[in-house]
Amino acid sequence: MCASVVGAYVSVVVVSAQERVIRAGDVLPGIVVEESDKDPDLEVIDGNPADRDENRRAVNRPPRVLKTVASEYPEELRGSGVTGEVLVSLMVDRLGRPSHIRVDQSPDELFTDSALTSLAQWEFLPALRNGRLTNSRVRVSIAVGEEMGDSTYFRYPGGRIVLEGVTYAGRHEHEIKRVYGLRPVYPFAMLADAKPGEVVLEFSVHSDGRPYDMQVVEATHRDFALAARAAMAHWRYSPALQEGNAVAARLRYRVSFLPDQLRPDVLELARRIQAGTTEEDFVPTKVLDSAPKVLRSMMPVLPEGAAPSEGRNRVTVGIVITPSGEVLLPRIEGNPDPLVGYAAATVVPYWKFSPAYRRGGPVQVNVSLPITF
Repeated sequence: MCASVVGAYVSVVVVSAQERVIRAGDVLPGIVVEESDKDPDLEVIDGNPADRDENRRAVNRPPRVLKTVASEYPEELRGSGVTGEVLVSLMVDRLGRPSHIRVDQSPDELFTDSALTSLAQWEFLPALRNGRLTNSRVRVSIAVGEEMGDSTYFRYPGGRIVLEGVTYAGRHEHEIKRVYGLRPVYPFAMLADAKPGEVVLEFSVHSDGRPYDMQVVEATHRDFALAARAAMAHWRYSPALQEGNAVAARLRYRVSFLPDQLRPDVLELARRIQAGTTEEDFVPTKVLDSAPKVLRSMMPVLPEGAAPSEGRNRVTVGIVITPSGEVLLPRIEGNPDPLVGYAAATVVPYWKFSPAYRRGGPVQVNVSLPITF
């Protein structure tokens, strides 16, 4: 199957009593139009004759979106399908430029940066009041997400996933599409030894988009298979449809674990952790001024075939938290059910922390993170 580019999309919703998607050229509903007391009104900008006629007829007009620029999907989340909603207040000035931009709500700085970079390039038709151009205030919600439903191939740091085939149970008008999927965690012992690996597995998809009946066809090592199964238990699909009804599908994937695609410093740190020679790499937690705090978290999904638990599952995952709050090298500690352990380790790289501090500066620490689900 041929490869396709994994891109990004942006949907824009104006927050009003009735939300709807705004497209280029649409009138923005629910806009508060405000005249500025400081700047003089500008004359209506000349355009083509049709525009001039419209401007002559219009006495009061809300702003319109003329141009949007798609956000770049954060590279750190590439291939996961994780989305983020960024709520922004801004002013559309008399030249149609966004200004006085304020972020009211965002799940993470990765999505904030992406949304603001694209928003700065948007263009608007400015509002009219009493026949003159005026400033206006707008509040929008920008959904930054990854468009990957048709992708048959994607690469990420340390691995590659290829969709090798799809088999449908009957006729279908709409193809199955993947809408969400976490990347497999690299088994730590294999990573520390820089061993590559590969897994081929198949599964079917429920009408609700959840994978089931997952079968490992081949694997170079048991831990690679466990990591792939645990990750794909988190995947979700928009099922194939025929006349509005879900059509069963079975998918076959090849998952490659590639240590040479990871940063050399990460590989070297894994080797030192495995060897127990990390005295110079981490600040002991007992001498920290402040411990790291969770800023973003994600709960695991229990994979099919995991050992049943009488209560909730509890797994401890060892992680490195860098001075920037990045999570590196998740490692399953203790002896939980292997699938349960890998389920917990799969989600940890998507967590975000404030860094630990020592003597006023951020430092790198090695900690144990308990996860109950």
